[in-house]
Amino acid sequence: MGINFEGGLSISKNKGDKKITLVNESNEKITLTNVVIVPLGYKETELFNGQDNGGKTIPLRLKSYKASSENFPKTLDSHGSISKLEIETNWSLKIIAITEGGWIPAGMTPNNAHYLLDKNIFNILNTRYINGELKDNTSNDFFDLITSDNLIINPSLFMLEGNNQSLERTSNDLRNKYTEATALINKALPTAAIPFTRDELVSATSGMLSQLYSSNSKKLLFIKSVIPILYKETSKKKRSSVITQIKNLAMTHEIRRNEILFIAALSAALSSSKQNPAKKIFKPKPPENYTNKDAYNTLSDFRALDYLMWAIALDYKTQTYLCTNDKNLIKFWCAIEPNNFNFQGNLLSYNLKFKENLFGNLNDIEYEWVLESME
Repeated sequence: MGINFEGGLSISKNKGDKKITLVNESNEKITLTNVVIVPLGYKETELFNGQDNGGKTIPLRLKSYKASSENFPKTLDSHGSISKLEIETNWSLKIIAITEGGWIPAGMTPNNAHYLLDKNIFNILNTRYINGELKDNTSNDFFDLITSDNLIINPSLFMLEGNNQSLERTSNDLRNKYTEATALINKALPTAAIPFTRDELVSATSGMLSQLYSSNSKKLLFIKSVIPILYKETSKKKRSSVITQIKNLAMTHEIRRNEILFIAALSAALSSSKQNPAKKIFKPKPPENYTNKDAYNTLSDFRALDYLMWAIALDYKTQTYLCTNDKNLIKFWCAIEPNNFNFQGNLLSYNLKFKENLFGNLNDIEYEWVLESME
């Protein structure tokens, strides 16, 4: 049974439990508690195209909840009775949480979630909050709904990125970045918890950087090598040769052709520029002006997605989210629809579904060329 209930909506959180109260014009109420939201997909990223603090309608799909109402029957408590809510709001979406299945306004994430924050989010937290409260003259954002929770924040990405855009990192550098991250978190959100000690995170991050040093070095070389291709528009008659060029560059730099960096390079070269989140992540410019720092920043974006997938694969029970304000990174994540994460030996394995969102302008034969290049 479905219902149509028009009126006001309020969202609050108490000790991590999300509560949604619906009120119609007759002041009849439905209260939903223990709310679990289904992630939104690529289509809903259209919400990012307007002004961030402008009016927007956000669709929320409900996976589960507990309903109570004096005005409506108990059948409301059955699954599917209320499957979707549309929120008309001018609250901003500066901080988005992505996970398996898509994206969620950060404040609508479930209780006890773990948050990976990219470097830009630390800057936003520092400008928005002091001691868990909004600073004066700061407009509302959906992230505000979780600042009163006992947040669990993993600062690993902040430590990984560093200050000098370089793969050369020391344990002392990582310790300093941990100290900087925790100071920012404690100042902005003092109730937040960091699930690992400094020494644990420094050891784990140092080990990861050491283990992946060779791989990341090759990825940097690959990124720089494809920029001359991505900087130019690819004509239809050159699509086949460009696919071959990028494949050969991947083979030269030992880039696995089923990983997202390679797929992103293909999409950036072949898809329409206007609807091409992959190209906007690479940010191509004239090759002579594309620096090691530019390549490192691109690598950091893809590494953040890799880190999220590793975290999910290592511990499915922990609900892990990557919080970012990079709308192109979010669009790309939703476009590839990664799922079914697991490890085969030391290699991360996952499934992708990306034809329409990343290669929708290609005909069937051209898309077969793309698939063949991944084999």
